[in-house]
Amino acid sequence: MVYTFSWGNETKLGHQTEQTDLELFPLLGALDNIPVVQSAAGYCYLLALACQPSGMSVYFVGCGLGGKLGHGTRTEEEVSSTPCCIRGIPPGRDIIEQFQTLNIQLVVVAAGAWHAAIVGKDGRVCTWGWGRYGCLGHGNEDCESAPKVVKALSNVKVVYVATWDYTTFVVSN
Repeated sequence: MVYTFSWGNETKLGHQTEQTDLELFPLLGALDNIPVVQSAAGYCYLLALACQPSGMSVYFVGCGLGGKLGHGTRTEEEVSSTPCCIRGIPPGRDIIEQFQTLNIQLVVVAAGAWHAAIVGKDGRVCTWGWGRYGCLGHGNEDCESAPKVVKALSNVKVVYVATWDYTTFVVSN
């Protein structure tokens, strides 16, 4: 079970309100009976790496400004007040099509202020969100509203990723 507390601006706590919660509160909704193995918090959003029968999935809640929720939209209006699974273009599916298409088995998720990243079991890294200062690693400053493989790391087996404001750090084996 994932619990959240503190400042609830932009519904980032997943409680369907914007109130401040001073006590622990369970994150309800899509994650109710799904084991979460890791969570990561960025500015006004939360990502959770969860076990599914078909493999690991990434769930999100909060503000999607810049595409940081990874669901294909970049606008601030795209706010999720309950946990949702990152999905591909066809709406309503509880799978991460980008990761399945790329055959990536998720092992680590990171949430920076404005962008996010994952590491796959094979060492590949995907990033999405605001690309300011090149923080997504794609050789430009473009925003990516859905996860995209970082080609610059194709010859590196990454085991861990961390993100911050406009930076991404990876650790190789």
